[in-house]
Amino acid sequence: MNLRTLHITDELDGRRALAFADDLTGTHVDNVSGFDISLRDVTHIDVSGVAVLVRIYSRLEERGKTLRLSDVPTTVAGLLQRLGVDDLLTPAPRRRSRWTPVRAFRAVREAA
Repeated sequence: MNLRTLHITDELDGRRALAFADDLTGTHVDNVSGFDISLRDVTHIDVSGVAVLVRIYSRLEERGKTLRLSDVPTTVAGLLQRLGVDDLLTPAPRRRSRWTPVRAFRAVREAA
């Protein structure tokens, strides 16, 4: 699997989350099987940041690509779990997620 690793630092909320999504959308994805997004240095994430991750996941899945989150801080993992998207964004190997992008968007929207 040829995953391209990306590192997010500081905060993933509001405008920063949208800017990250725009940057990733402009990235050429044909030569990779997906992205591994390291959240090791994320100090804060809010619902808009999670929504952007779900949106990226959905767009990549449509193209047959993978999104994997790595180095997820405990606080971020807790938010993903509370929103019910932890299974979608960090699936166990060889296990199909019970989430669809539509269900994930609804969960994020309801939590906002």
